[in-house]
Amino acid sequence: MKKTRRRWDPNLQYKRVYSEVLDEMVRFHLTTSTLRTIDKMGGLDEYLLRSRHVSTKGEGEGQRIRNRIVQKMRHREGLKKKAIDDGELVEDWDKIVLVGKKIRQQQQPPSSPSGAESAMEES
Repeated sequence: MKKTRRRWDPNLQYKRVYSEVLDEMVRFHLTTSTLRTIDKMGGLDEYLLRSRHVSTKGEGEGQRIRNRIVQKMRHREGLKKKAIDDGELVEDWDKIVLVGKKIRQQQQPPSSPSGAESAMEES
């Protein structure tokens, strides 16, 4: 009597994972072991940049997000070099970059509800 072959499927989960560089939640199909590895490496960005399972070429979810992260990091480095050339201090740039979207919106000056302030400035 022959036995039916056992099939081993990966434990896939569809999860939202936070990317610090992109400052957004990214949806992925991940295995549970990958989730543990992401935690161990210190976050999604570190996992995508250092893992041997995610390459720079390809069509997968991981490759697309990795390429976005690399592109954003290169853009920031370009802005940083330009600021250094202009004589600005860039010591705190790494701390400022990781501020969330909600906090940035709260720091903006409140807009006036009516045009009363602009009328007062003109007179």
